[in-house]
Amino acid sequence: MIETPGSSPDRTSDTPAPKAVDGATWFFVLLAAVSMMALAWAEGWDALFAALSQSARLLATVTPMIVVGLFLGGLVKELSDPARIAPILGAESGWRGLVLATALGAATPGGPFAAFPIVYALALAGADIGAVVAYLTAWSVLGLHRLIIWELPLLGTDFVVARMLASIPLPVLAGFIARLLFQLVPDLPIGGSRRLRGDE
Repeated sequence: MIETPGSSPDRTSDTPAPKAVDGATWFFVLLAAVSMMALAWAEGWDALFAALSQSARLLATVTPMIVVGLFLGGLVKELSDPARIAPILGAESGWRGLVLATALGAATPGGPFAAFPIVYALALAGADIGAVVAYLTAWSVLGLHRLIIWELPLLGTDFVVARMLASIPLPVLAGFIARLLFQLVPDLPIGGSRRLRGDE
């Protein structure tokens, strides 16, 4: 594709469309079916119907959060310019990219319905495996919103300071190890995105 100075590159042409149903989906469908049969056999149909009812209530509860999270992830992807994301969160960003991803992950509020669509959108926009791992590790380990809402009031300042000092290096270290794994073993069967490996 030939770009003119006034034109903007197509940011979606090199991004493969995700499969609607892949091997992992079929695995969980099979696991759910086997679990349903096992529950019906062990506890009876009443227990199965009770479990299905609880599942339906849970689905009704989390569906709005999933929809909002996916919408937020789509917005992040469309607003993210790969030409700008790759240098700061891509494979060539070095330690700065890992530190920035750690800060972003720690500052991301909410549960997985907010964090995972955002990190997925960043990965599509040019963030590499190291930045993605650092982001998710920081979100799960550091979580400033959980620190302010839960840890400080319930556990006190001394515990929070000790835990944060012990945990801050973990996301950066995890991101570095992830990058190292993909460099040492290029065919490592983890993930299928060339972007996450830094292969542009």
